[in-house]
Amino acid sequence: MAAMTPEEYERLKEAEKEHLRKMRRLKQAVHELERQKKVSKAVRDMTEEPRRLLDEQEELVDQIAMEAAQSEARLDIALEAADAKAVAEPERISPEEADEVIRRERARELVRRMQAEDASAPAASAETPAKESAPKSADGEQAPPPPRPEKTIGRMKP
Repeated sequence: MAAMTPEEYERLKEAEKEHLRKMRRLKQAVHELERQKKVSKAVRDMTEEPRRLLDEQEELVDQIAMEAAQSEARLDIALEAADAKAVAEPERISPEEADEVIRRERARELVRRMQAEDASAPAASAETPAKESAPKSADGEQAPPPPRPEKTIGRMKP
């Protein structure tokens, strides 16, 4: 094996230095690209999640608007029926009675909606047996609970 001359040694040393510099630049470029990728992903996530939430909110608003329109339509039909009845029998129904009919129809509609919501809610079905287990009177109606005595601290009043 021949000995290396100082010029060859310096040339080889410079070539190795250049190679190491290129490797450092490549590693820095990879590191920078990974950082840019993370930033891009974060920006994408920040824009997609609010967009998804807005889309979901719009769907819910549309659903509520549809339910409101259906409820208004039902109320209009009920009011038209009440008005038709009032027109058919104008001498027998006073304005106060007409208001009472409208109020009762609205109450019935509210009760129907609440029953429909209760029927769709599974938690509501767990609460209803407790109400049904209350004592009933002889005519089949639910009897009021017995009166409770007034309490004081530590003992009951006679």
